[in-house]
Amino acid sequence: MKKLFEMRLTLYSVGLFLSSALERVITNYMEKQLKLFENYPLLYHFVSIILLIFFFVITNVVIHILINSKWISKKVFGRKFVGGHWIEIVFRATNNEATHYCDLEIGYDIDKIYLSGTDYDPNYTFMYNLETESATMENYGLSYIYKCIGGKDNRKGYGTLAFHKKASSSPDRYTGRYSGDDNEQYIVEGFLISDKKILKALDQNFISTFDTIIKEKKQFLFETEGIKIN
Repeated sequence: MKKLFEMRLTLYSVGLFLSSALERVITNYMEKQLKLFENYPLLYHFVSIILLIFFFVITNVVIHILINSKWISKKVFGRKFVGGHWIEIVFRATNNEATHYCDLEIGYDIDKIYLSGTDYDPNYTFMYNLETESATMENYGLSYIYKCIGGKDNRKGYGTLAFHKKASSSPDRYTGRYSGDDNEQYIVEGFLISDKKILKALDQNFISTFDTIIKEKKQFLFETEGIKIN
């Protein structure tokens, strides 16, 4: 996995180099054109400012694409790509009681993977936001240190996720465990939400759609693996 991140960083560096080279070519050309305005100081400065803004925008667009492009990340990580929108069911290891649910985003920065999301109680009331302080991935296993912010619970803890390997595509499910400041052990079952209609429905009518997904996934776990979550 480290080599894949190094490859992504290399692509990022190559992209910046090409962007810089393009800027130099355009700058050289425009400097010649700007000489036409040397006798018109106000116009000369105006055009120069416009060009600076143009180069700034182009550079930032290139950086944004290189960092945030799912297409590039999918090509680099292949079947080990786990970025996307996930919904997670969290329950106690002792009695299978659901304690909360998480609306989670897994993404890639230049040289690292990160998790961020929002946790809701069984009544879908906001509990807190969650983000990772650090995360490392080896093959299909992800280890992370997280913290809760924006709610009454300011816990920190450690968790692991094991993504279910698929033969011809990237994972769409994971199983994991985590513990918090209370030292209680929790089990998590996560499901990738990639259907555009469902993602749109989550944006437009979150609670109703979220509830439907949670019930469907609980039923799936019971029917396929005999896991009954209360």
